[in-house]
Amino acid sequence: MKKTGLKLAAMALILFLTAGMMPLTGEAKTGKKEEKTTVEALHVGKAKGYGAPTILDEDNKTVLLKGASTHGLQWYPEYVSKDSFQTLRDSFGLNCVRLAAYVKEGGYLEGKQADMDRTIRRGVDAAADLGMYVIIDWHVLNFNPNETKDEAKTFFAKYAKAYKDTPNVIFEICNEPTGTPWYDGSGNDIYSYAKTMLKVIRGAGSNALVLVGTNTWSQDVDEVAKKPLDDPNVLYTLHFYAGTHYEDLKNKLRTALSNGTPVFVSEYGICDASGNGGIDEDNARDWLSLLLKNNISFCQWSLSNKAESASMIVSTCSKTYGWSDADLTQSGKFLKSIGTGSAAKKAAGKESSRKSKTAEAGLAAAAKTVNSWQGGRQLEVTLTNGTGHTVTGWEVTFSLDGKITDLWNGTKTVSGKKVCVKNADYNGTIEPGESVTFGLITDGKTPGKMSAKEKK
Repeated sequence: MKKTGLKLAAMALILFLTAGMMPLTGEAKTGKKEEKTTVEALHVGKAKGYGAPTILDEDNKTVLLKGASTHGLQWYPEYVSKDSFQTLRDSFGLNCVRLAAYVKEGGYLEGKQADMDRTIRRGVDAAADLGMYVIIDWHVLNFNPNETKDEAKTFFAKYAKAYKDTPNVIFEICNEPTGTPWYDGSGNDIYSYAKTMLKVIRGAGSNALVLVGTNTWSQDVDEVAKKPLDDPNVLYTLHFYAGTHYEDLKNKLRTALSNGTPVFVSEYGICDASGNGGIDEDNARDWLSLLLKNNISFCQWSLSNKAESASMIVSTCSKTYGWSDADLTQSGKFLKSIGTGSAAKKAAGKESSRKSKTAEAGLAAAAKTVNSWQGGRQLEVTLTNGTGHTVTGWEVTFSLDGKITDLWNGTKTVSGKKVCVKNADYNGTIEPGESVTFGLITDGKTPGKMSAKEKK
């Protein structure tokens, strides 16, 4: 045997003898076997106790996805790792991560495609290993998604084909389209764009859940019912920021649900819409209560250490996993409390307390001035259900020594100085302890004392 052959034989013997000392695939170096959790394919369907369709597993049991959204992958790819996701799963109690692939802003279509593709694949693999769901988000921000329709078709054809047999992958086809109607028949609306993307995704063999954004930064979810997409595994996104969005947007959500629209909150924050102030945890808990009551899945913005209120990690922390409470911002601590259940308990407790306190209070209306100018005044009227049962219709009466020049979220009749405002078609139902609002503009006069009653 030649010397080369002897060397090869010796190397083979060494590899054979040392193989038993090397960790097997799927085992940590400690010798403990790492559990690889599998996930079930999800679909959208009706479930007992919920008015609108929701997410179900293979046994038609409800599934609630609780997640964190990354910030832009072009800026913060370091948080997309198995270690990071495992911290979210084990310490935060989350089961979903959203990968925000910005289309513009120096993102996917502006020089970062190769880097972001690698990050997306790394994120999907990490989530799959950990038994978590992952949302691949084509992060349209503040533009008509049809502007990049051809590039989106290529993107989703690639990823739908690659992950058609990977049950933990969810596709979000347009994050926050804005200035684009849901449907106007022009072929340049969100509906037409979504129909095209669904054809691409389904044509590639994927039956994954698909999340579809709505107009005005994914706030106009109530518009979908006018012309829903003909696909059983679609949910429509609503985004809120607790420091900015109150009853008006909650009412849009209630309207969507009452019309049978399945909803996914793929992005929210406990701060204001700028992401950099106005934290309102009380309103965030009210939102959370509404989401839990309707089994609406959600992801919080954002998994990063960017110096803003919406970030989960404090800006001085360089850790990309294994965060302690000291490493978390107020937003990060809130998300952790959601995943571990304490925020949900607080929300449920707050709702229970509110119901008990108002159980004998009847139906109450209160007005506040939100804007005024010479010769005009804008008021918001909040109607709270303290009856202890579900109200299915309401009316509010008051006197006004002047004129109403505009009114929304209700219909009015006027007889002399007496005004009666009744619910609109979409906001007549008020659950115990909850509220609805309507707005009006007067010629500067302030309404008299308001009284409210159920409309039979």
